[in-house]
Amino acid sequence: MNRNPARILLAALCLLAFSIVFIPYVTASDPCDWGGEYPRAGLTYEVVESEMLPMMVKFNSTSASPPNQHFETWRWDYGDGATYTLNWADRTPEAVNPRHIYTTYRDHFDVCLKVTTICGKSNEFCDQVQVHCKKPRAGFTVDKTEGVAPLTVRITDTSEHTPEIATTWVYKKGGTTFSSERNTFFTFTDPGDYTIRQTVKKTCNPDSDSYSREIHVREPIQVYTVMNLSFPTTTPTIAVVGMYFNISNTTPAATTRMTTVATTTGAAAAATTPARAVTTAALTTTLSGAPPASGTGTLSIITAPPGAEVYVDDVLRGASPVTVPGLSAGSHTLRLERDGYQAMVVPIDITGGKTTDYSTSLIPLSGGMGMLPLIGGAVVIIALAAGGAYLYVKNKKAP
Repeated sequence: MNRNPARILLAALCLLAFSIVFIPYVTASDPCDWGGEYPRAGLTYEVVESEMLPMMVKFNSTSASPPNQHFETWRWDYGDGATYTLNWADRTPEAVNPRHIYTTYRDHFDVCLKVTTICGKSNEFCDQVQVHCKKPRAGFTVDKTEGVAPLTVRITDTSEHTPEIATTWVYKKGGTTFSSERNTFFTFTDPGDYTIRQTVKKTCNPDSDSYSREIHVREPIQVYTVMNLSFPTTTPTIAVVGMYFNISNTTPAATTRMTTVATTTGAAAAATTPARAVTTAALTTTLSGAPPASGTGTLSIITAPPGAEVYVDDVLRGASPVTVPGLSAGSHTLRLERDGYQAMVVPIDITGGKTTDYSTSLIPLSGGMGMLPLIGGAVVIIALAAGGAYLYVKNKKAP
């Protein structure tokens, strides 16, 4: 059979044109036949900085779908029991990238985003989201860093990012907790070097912070006025007009002094002044030497044990611990007396507009100074013996 070559060529060209024009439409008519790794879910987040709960987190969807398959839904699971589903018809940039508020604290929340295309193909991505408030920063000040025992140190908190409702404070001395108050105090009864350590912790952050300060406590310095003795005079009389003992670690110029007046009689004895070994003014001038100042100040006294009578310039101002306001600036004399303990007299310098702290431990009468009454008794016995001998000799010589 003879075939026309031109017809055959025309038929071939028509078949080729049909294949080029129509076959792609047939093979790509189903958008759900898209291959590859799509759809792909993804998310990022940003925690809005806050001092405490509740806290807001901004989420962002980084999910991707094939060009011809848009997402039908976005489903969020925030890890705290709350979920959120967004449909394609309701989408907005704010809705696709939502914000969520957390009202409870955990180390982290498992947050998941699941995306589904119009073809029913799904993909899910999860991340551990840490929702932590600001980390606390420890800090505190003290009203004094050194002094004599017993020393009371007042502590004032200066920590940052520490709201009262979400923060705990712990203060330790040598590893032992002594307070959980925000502002507190501590009394050091023994001399030595100590460390006060503060630790702050918040209920919405896993990290704590600590801060320390050093305190130096010295032994107290004692100054004593022990005994002033005077005796009424008769004929004959031996009068012990003064005994004074000054024991001090800080004023070596002060010395122990005793003045005794020999036998006196009659008017001469009456003229003898019952002596105070060192007057208040003399003691202040000797030990202080400070120039006069202006204004008034306050004196705070603490003793161990408490309950000592406090005299300032020989005026009773109460029992320790006590605060004495309105003292003129300059030198004063402080006297402490308590039954069963040795009396103490010390010079005090008051600064105008400030509070002067004085702390000390009283010494029981059974201590070393308890021998002084025995010394006074011995002096009296010697004086009486000498007087008796004098009378005996005088009477024996009389006709």
